[in-house]
Amino acid sequence: MSSLLKGLKKLESLNLWNTSVSEVSSLRGLRNLRVLILNRTKVSDISPLCDLKKLEKLWVGGLTWGCECLYFLF
Repeated sequence: MSSLLKGLKKLESLNLWNTSVSEVSSLRGLRNLRVLILNRTKVSDISPLCDLKKLEKLWVGGLTWGCECLYFLF
């Protein structure tokens, strides 16, 4: 997946809902990402997302986190 994401550097929104994704470290390069949907995935560790400074909304397991909440998670 990471080779595909190299061409998507300007991507601002990514919906991985209901996929078999289990880790998110390959998303670190998406510096413009503002919205990420991870509901119904196998992701258990979201710590690699701390590098995404523009991330405003993160959906994980049915919960919605605003950017101010994310900083407390890391």
